[in-house]
Order: sequence, then structure tokens, then C-alpha cells
Amino acid sequence: MINSDKFLCKVPVVLIIYRRPQMTARIIDSLRNVKPSEIFVIADGPKNIKDAVKCQKTRALIKSIDWKCKIYRKYSSKNLGLRKRVVSGLNWVFSKVDRAIILEDDLEIDRSFYRFCSDMLDKYKDNEKVISISGNNFIFGRHKINNSYYFSKFIYSWGWATWKRAWKLYDDDMLDWPKLKKLGTLKKITGGFGKYLYWTRIFDLTYKEIINSWAYRWIYTSFVNKKLSIVPCENLVANVGIGKDATHTAVKSRVLGIPIKNIKFPLKHPKIIKADIVADAIVEKTLYITPRIVAGLLIKPFLYHLKN
Repeated sequence: MINSDKFLCKVPVVLIIYRRPQMTARIIDSLRNVKPSEIFVIADGPKNIKDAVKCQKTRALIKSIDWKCKIYRKYSSKNLGLRKRVVSGLNWVFSKVDRAIILEDDLEIDRSFYRFCSDMLDKYKDNEKVISISGNNFIFGRHKINNSYYFSKFIYSWGWATWKRAWKLYDDDMLDWPKLKKLGTLKKITGGFGKYLYWTRIFDLTYKEIINSWAYRWIYTSFVNKKLSIVPCENLVANVGIGKDATHTAVKSRVLGIPIKNIKFPLKHPKIIKADIVADAIVEKTLYITPRIVAGLLIKPFLYHLKN
């Protein structure tokens, strides 16, 4: 087996930061292992004076990058919010480059993740069926993957990579959703009436901005365009950003802080580009259609209208 100990990253890396200097320092140390030659730094602005101090400390850490690389900065002076900051930032990145690895500041990353993304970005660069490459695996060992990765209908965005040609499809306004909902287009994509109701609810609340999520809009983009994402056989990236400074992960859940492992090279590739329906069913029950999430979707509009 070939390891990735000497791998240096030639793929542009996007680093999304905000107000967590300790997390940012940790991820810069991860990047130091592979020394990417290009880094795009996206930073949201502060909500208040207290945030401003943390944001400044976080941004100052970019100066600690001590290997030879080009650094591009896109810093907002005001708070845009996670969705607008990520989307506007990635629009900027993909106006400059044709592919990128995308990281938020709250991740623990195995070194092999970078080589895995690099290999996948090369192999599937012209394959329109594939929209994204993930560093996450949420199967928890309940399904055997015989290759180095599998294909999924889901997109995971805690450490991922994609191409300009894929990001062009991203639909932040979900313009076609009212029509697609009326036509019942999701029925064929989701499979099963319960799943259809779940995802219809998700996309409805997202379209109405009751759920203000760029990630659900990215999943929506993949669904309606019938795309697939690549998921590694091992979990290469963990979200460890649990706590009061987290935007959407303030409460611990089973999928946060999963142990990371390395993936072996050379990679063993699937012969057919097709979603693994068993793996997707496991993930859907674990990550999405859970009693807690379903209950939350039912009361979310009520809570939203109370606040507004």
C-alpha cells in the first residue's frame, strides 16, 4: 500500500473562517502537513464589538501560514450570515479556479483526505454525473464498502471538494421549486412516500427561508439535476466545532466528532457510477429522517413566526 505522508496539495484550498481562533489555528496546522500552493480565505464579518475582537484574532492567524503559497482573502466588514458568506465566497473562488477543496474552521482532518480529493477531482473532472467529493462517511460500519469509495445521492459538506462546472448548477434561489413541487418531481428521486414527504418539507422550508441553509440548497441542486457525490470508505473528516461559538452545531449529536481514519492508496475504484442504495438508506435514517429532526420540522414554522 502507498501512504500519503509525502503528498503535497496542488489543489486550491478554500478556508472558511469566522470567530474561532483556536479552531482556525488547528486547521492551519492540518494544512501545514500538505502545504497547499493556493489558499482562498473567506471570512464573515462580526455581529457586534465582542465578535469583532474574535474575528480579528482569527484573521490574524492567516499570517502564521509559513510555507510558500499564494493566499487570497475575501473578508466581509459586516456580518452576512453563514449562507450568504459561503455562497458569495464560493462564487468568488470559482470565478478564479476550476476546482477546489473546501474547509470550514471546525474540522479535524486526516492527511489522506487531501490526496483523496485530489485524485477524485482529476478522475471525475469531466464526468457530469458527479457533483461533489466528500470527506465524511456516516455508515458507522453497518454496510461493507468493497471499494475505496461509493456513490451517493447525498452531499456532505464537512470537508468536501468540487469543480467550477458543478458549482455553476448551484441554485440559491431555488427558482424551480414551486413548479417541481407541484409536479411531484421528487417522488422519483427520493423513493418512498415517507422520504418524499420529508424532503418536500425540507425544501419547502428552505425555499421560504424558514430554514436558512446553503447546504440544503446544495442538496436540492444535486437532487433536481440527478447528480451523485463521492463518499470515502473511511471517515476522513470530523466536525469538532461543538459549543456556544458554533453557528449550527451547538448541540452534540451522533454525527459530530466521529473518529477519523486514513484511506489507503492506490484507490480501488467502483466499476459502475451508481448510488449505493443500501448505504444511502442507512445514512438517511441516521442523519436525516430521525424522530428529533422530524419533530423539529413540524414546529419550525411556528417558532419562526414567533420570532418574526
